[in-house]
Amino acid sequence: MAEAAAEKLGNQAASLEARLRVVSNERKSALEQVSFLKANRDLGETSSN
Repeated sequence: MAEAAAEKLGNQAASLEARLRVVSNERKSALEQVSFLKANRDLGETSSN
């Protein structure tokens, strides 16, 4: 019984770690997109002046 509970907790921990990696990667990607858009905006402002 305790073994099954420990295995279930281990599986839940592994699942949470995987979800955390996905969220972290999505956040990193979003920050990169924001940086890219800011750079494009800044270039646009520079060329129009």
